[in-house]
Amino acid sequence: MARTPRVLPGGQTDERTHVLEVLGNAIVGGMENYVRNLAANLPSNEFKVSLLCPYESPYTALLRSEGKDVYIAPLRDDPPWKTIELICTLVRETGIDLLHAHLMNAHTVAAMAGRRARRRQLPRCMG
Repeated sequence: MARTPRVLPGGQTDERTHVLEVLGNAIVGGMENYVRNLAANLPSNEFKVSLLCPYESPYTALLRSEGKDVYIAPLRDDPPWKTIELICTLVRETGIDLLHAHLMNAHTVAAMAGRRARRRQLPRCMG
């Protein structure tokens, strides 16, 4: 599927794949370490990674200190409409190509927003 490159301020284009990692928690645990390692090790010339977390925490501060864009919105199994709207706005305004969700509350909101924004979603099931 061909995509249109994002146009940055100043008229430059960004052809990297923009991934929004949607995290159902924001502690320093197994899933969070996985996501942090993934974001750090994807080739930065091919991928831009942003993150959506359910609340501010030392983990979100760490991600920001590493130069990542971090957004905060409530995430529940029955997600508030404002969170779905926020993700759709981020998709439209920042050119997100892929929603990658972790934990059930994140899967639910990513599926709903991804469908509404017509973006691919990639859930990660933990067993």
